[in-house]
Amino acid sequence: MSFEKLTKFLDALPEIYGVPICELSVRHKHELVYRHTVGELPHGKNTLYKLYSMTKLFTVTATMQFVEEGKIGLDDPVYKYLPAYKNLSFFQDGKIIPVRKVLTIRHLLSMRGGLSYNKSEAFHEACKNNATTREITDIIADIPLLFEPGDNWFYSLAHDVLGAVLEVVAGKKFSEILSEKIMKPLGISDMGFFPDEEQKTRFAPIFRFNWEDFTSTPSEFELTQYISKNYESGGGGLFGSNDEYMKLPDALANGGVGANGVSIIKPETIALIKENQLPPSEVHEFWAMKPGYGYGLGVRTLVDPGHAQSPGPVGEFGWDGALASYNMVDTDNNIAVVWTTHMQDCRPAYREIHPHIRNLVYSGILEK
Repeated sequence: MSFEKLTKFLDALPEIYGVPICELSVRHKHELVYRHTVGELPHGKNTLYKLYSMTKLFTVTATMQFVEEGKIGLDDPVYKYLPAYKNLSFFQDGKIIPVRKVLTIRHLLSMRGGLSYNKSEAFHEACKNNATTREITDIIADIPLLFEPGDNWFYSLAHDVLGAVLEVVAGKKFSEILSEKIMKPLGISDMGFFPDEEQKTRFAPIFRFNWEDFTSTPSEFELTQYISKNYESGGGGLFGSNDEYMKLPDALANGGVGANGVSIIKPETIALIKENQLPPSEVHEFWAMKPGYGYGLGVRTLVDPGHAQSPGPVGEFGWDGALASYNMVDTDNNIAVVWTTHMQDCRPAYREIHPHIRNLVYSGILEK
C-alpha cells in the first residue's frame, strides 16, 4: 500500500479549499492502514466534532437491528408506533389534502416519505420549552408532507422520526438504545448527544467557507447550541471523535463484526441497508447531487461506478454531515473511511473533496 498521493491531496486542502483542519482514518480488514491530520487540532486524536448527518449511520444501524430481531417491519405503518402519523396531509396543486398512501418505516429510512426539513411555529415553540424527542416528532406529523409517501425522494427529518419509533419499541430514550445496541458492544466512548463540560472544551473550531476566494474564516457558530435539551436527533444530533466514530463503519465493512470481535448486525441486514431504493427516474435526479449513486436505507449507495468515476464496487455506501465530514463503507473489500472536519457551507466538499478522498483511498490500498 502507498498513500503518498492521498497525503499530498490532504495537505493541499488548506490552500485549495481553505480547509484548515481535518482528520482522515482508513481501516482495511480492521487494520488501521492510514491516518493523517491536517492543521493544528486542539486536542489531537481526542478532538471532538459535531457530526450532524453522520449520525444517520447510527440511526439506520439501530433501526435495522430491530428489523433483524423482528421487532419492526420495514413495511409497517409508522402510525403503528407513533399514532400522530395516522392522519397525515400533503401539498397538492397548492392545496393541503389528506394522504391516500400509508407512511412506512421503509419510507422513513429511504427518505421517500414526503417529509422535509420544514419546521412549524409549534416546532420552534416546543424546542424553546425543551420538548422531548417524542413530543417534537409528534409535532412534525402536523407539518404537511411535500408529496404522497413513496412518490419521490426528499432529504428530511425522517431519521429523527425513526429515533422516536425506536424509543416506543424499546421503551427507552434513543441515546440509551444507541448505547446498548451499538456503542457499548463496539467499545465506543466519548460520543453522545449532549457533551459534558469537559467535552465542550475539546471541540474543533468551526470555519466558514468563502465562495469568493475558496478560503475560510472562523465561524461564530455555537457548538453547544441544540434544538432542545431533551431532543435526541436521529438525523443529526451526535458528536464524537474520528477514532470513536470509525468503530461503526469498520464493523459494517466487516460483516457487522467490530474490531473487538463483537457482532452487532448480520451481513444480510447490511446488504439490505445498501440496496438502492430509488426507481431509475429518481436515481438520475439524485445524480445531480451525488453522481453515480442511488439511495438505500439511510445511506447513499453506489449504483454506477463509471458515472461516479469511482474504482469502488457497486454497493459502496455511507453518508456525510452538514459541517462537511464524510464516511464510506465498502463491504466487498472490507474498507472503512472517516474524514472529519468543521466547515460550514463548504459545498465543494461533497462534490470534489469526498470523491477525491474515496478514489485516493482505493489507489493507496491497491498500489504496491
